Amino acid sequence: MQYFIAAAFWLFALIVYIIMMIETEEASTALLIVYCIIKIGWDITIGVILLNKMSKAIIPISDGGIEIDTRTVIRNEVPIVGAIDGLNGEYVGRRFSLHAGEICRIGRDSGCNIRLRHEKVSRMHCSVTIMPDGRYQILDSSSNGTYYNNCMLQKGIATVVDRGGLLVVGAPDNVFQLQ
Repeated sequence: MQYFIAAAFWLFALIVYIIMMIETEEASTALLIVYCIIKIGWDITIGVILLNKMSKAIIPISDGGIEIDTRTVIRNEVPIVGAIDGLNGEYVGRRFSLHAGEICRIGRDSGCNIRLRHEKVSRMHCSVTIMPDGRYQILDSSSNGTYYNNCMLQKGIATVVDRGGLLVVGAPDNVFQLQ
């Protein structure tokens, strides 16, 4: 979008320049600039058409996964393929749905999807991603550790886990189940 705004700005600047050229009777230069304006307009039009066609593509996910239709712009139209349920702590009884390709960030930072206010939880503690095969990938980036089914995950190494397991974030106060 920002490129189209920039192109429109330069198009306007060229039109003003042409008007100044015509007033000073430099017609050959003005004709060259008119050609450039038409070319820029054509390129913008083709760009818009191509972007529109790309947004209608269907992206197949191999590994026997699902297909995501990129025309679904509204988040609720993307199929829900997983969930994180709060079992203990401040999110007990709450469910966080995961859509295909979505990353759920857990931590103290305001940008996290699941925000925990606990002294043993890092700003960006861990991230949970749903894989095409229905399993989860957990990436621990914490100081105090992330546990899956009572096993501490290695910091900085993405770990693929099955559904149904328990995820403990920072302390036993924060327990989630991957559905």
